[in-house]
Amino acid sequence: MMKESPDKQLIKILKSLSAAEAQNRLMRITDRNLAICMLYMDESDRNIVLDRLGKMKRERIKQELAYVQHLRLRYPQYKSVIERVIVSLVGGKNVAPQSYIRPLRNDRY
Repeated sequence: MMKESPDKQLIKILKSLSAAEAQNRLMRITDRNLAICMLYMDESDRNIVLDRLGKMKRERIKQELAYVQHLRLRYPQYKSVIERVIVSLVGGKNVAPQSYIRPLRNDRY
């Protein structure tokens, strides 16, 4: 049996949440990250996500989706974003991307 695709996992999670809980959790995720998650979704799955958003956020996501479709993101980049979003949805809190910590140089203390 093939493993479920990340976008199908995300849709399954959204369907398992109440409308209010899904909206609350989605509102905490950045517009760009949600748009990236929707890159490989068909229209019906995109509508499942969009229907759980308020009008203002829905419009911003549509604009971001038009933008990220032209970015030529590679699948590993997409997968990294959607996996963080899934963790955020399941856990009910936003999981920020790992921050970059600048290494210390020996000549600066």
